[in-house]
Amino acid sequence: MERDADLPRTYFDILWRLRRAPGRALRMSQLAAMTNSKLSRVTHAVGRLEAAGLVRREVPEGDRRGWLAVLTDAGVKRVERAAPVYARSVRKHVLGPLDSAAQGQLTSIGETLLGRMDSQTSRPSGDEERRL
Repeated sequence: MERDADLPRTYFDILWRLRRAPGRALRMSQLAAMTNSKLSRVTHAVGRLEAAGLVRREVPEGDRRGWLAVLTDAGVKRVERAAPVYARSVRKHVLGPLDSAAQGQLTSIGETLLGRMDSQTSRPSGDEERRL
């Protein structure tokens, strides 16, 4: 991913999640929860993405307790350029070795897990936000 798209997979994950988020923005603590990362790691990554012009940080309107990571137009272009590279890698390394039945099972399992993860991490409770 890094060689072919000039973007580490972890940074692609952050950009992709921001691309899918309403308003292309997420709280830093929410982004950490969604990527199963420590807040300090996400802060570092967002700082590097910000320096590259792919993300900017903003204080949420009416709530000065945290920061939002916001995907810029340049970030949208970069993640959309990297997405086919990521998709090819998944097809080759994850789906390629499986027969069609196993691919179907993996898809079903993945959709179930992602649905659960999205519902659990899309809105952290106040306690979860304080821990992050």
